[in-house]
Amino acid sequence: MNYSLVATLSASLLWLQSSSAFGFNNNLVTEGQCGSLGKNQILVNSDANRKYSVTVRENWRSGVLEGFSDRKYEIQPGGKQTIGCTENEGKPITYYERYVVEEAPVS
Repeated sequence: MNYSLVATLSASLLWLQSSSAFGFNNNLVTEGQCGSLGKNQILVNSDANRKYSVTVRENWRSGVLEGFSDRKYEIQPGGKQTIGCTENEGKPITYYERYVVEEAPVS
């Protein structure tokens, strides 16, 4: 297996998920390390004037099990909020993929 290619494709996918290419003002960025191999995911509101209610879809995989859940976050104008790590260190390891599926301004 070409691990260099896999790493490049993974990085590209993370960039797409964290970019505003999908038209949301709130996006996930991945930075820093958590655990041995995980990365911190942070929800960032790029709108400095509006507060939002943001729905983040969390797909997870642990061994042969997988699923998803939607979580709502309220984020201040221009704010940042830590959402979680891309993996945990339990046995088996659980991997997470998260992305914004909906946002709505809050008055």
